[in-house]
Amino acid sequence: MTIYYQLNGGSGDVNPVEARQDASGAIRFRHPAAIPVRPGWRFIGWICGGDAANHPLEGAGEWTAAPCNELSIVYVAQWMPDVHPRFAPYLSATLYRPDGALYDAVEGQWRCVQRADNTYYCLHNWYSGAEGFTGIAPGSGYAGFQACRGKGVAILSLWNTDRGRPTVEFAKSGAVAEPFGGEGSGVHVLTDYPWRTGVWYTMRIQARTVGRRTVYEQWVKAADGGWEKLAAIAYPAPKLGFSWDCFFLEDWQGGNAMRGCQLRGYYARRALFGRWRSLDGYEIRNHLPENGAQNVRFDCDFRGLNADTVYLRSGGDGFNAAAPALPAILRVKQDGKPRETGFLD
Repeated sequence: MTIYYQLNGGSGDVNPVEARQDASGAIRFRHPAAIPVRPGWRFIGWICGGDAANHPLEGAGEWTAAPCNELSIVYVAQWMPDVHPRFAPYLSATLYRPDGALYDAVEGQWRCVQRADNTYYCLHNWYSGAEGFTGIAPGSGYAGFQACRGKGVAILSLWNTDRGRPTVEFAKSGAVAEPFGGEGSGVHVLTDYPWRTGVWYTMRIQARTVGRRTVYEQWVKAADGGWEKLAAIAYPAPKLGFSWDCFFLEDWQGGNAMRGCQLRGYYARRALFGRWRSLDGYEIRNHLPENGAQNVRFDCDFRGLNADTVYLRSGGDGFNAAAPALPAILRVKQDGKPRETGFLD
């Protein structure tokens, strides 16, 4: 049996798919990954015989139709008026998940390819090594680069938890150190940092135990410069670090301008032996901030299989990813450890 698609005023390369019948006679198939487009309208799913609820925006997974004796079935694209700009998909790349080891440093390299205001290029979004917590673990935080009102900013943040509140240990002259709220609360340091499109930057976050505190330090280096310590925030508990790390790309204002970057050179240092682990696998996922739809293929792109960098792009209306369906694992070729293996001072 063949499943055909009627685009209902839209356009795109949505090809027929072949279906199979199981022992009960039910029709089983997968919708194509291609998403049709229609200016001024938003695609919300396929419908056939009133069952649109079973065939939402993304066709991932196997779908089932009632038994029938027809040789073909036609699904029709359903649309709704696009009354507001679509938000750029929130795109993330998980570098590693908890494996029982505690890490005391994470490092990654980033280069902006397409710049847009209100963008957070978060190089490190980590959970600490604290155990026994279902919410935000003590010492968890995030750090990266932002494009804000035409200038570049570096940011280091730690979350408040019910076990303690972080305090700023160091900030460069002119930096803004203040509490933040919104999605949880904590303290962050915002440092004016005139990063440039097309230039590689390395960011390392180190976790040092100092007395009964863990101090998280932010170090940054441009490809044509040396290491610079930008900020440090202390959490009131010792022997914390990193147990999970990821990168994310977002527009915090909810627009849909194009922004893109490349990643490479991610590593994590085991606290016990001081040995570095090469983080050469990137688990790519996304979701739409406006409705929570996951792993969409429009307005984003991702590449890098068997290359030395990963490219991520989000935003820019009417664009469908040419890469494999999400979630996807992209792997890079890199050395087993970074150039500087000791703690930075």
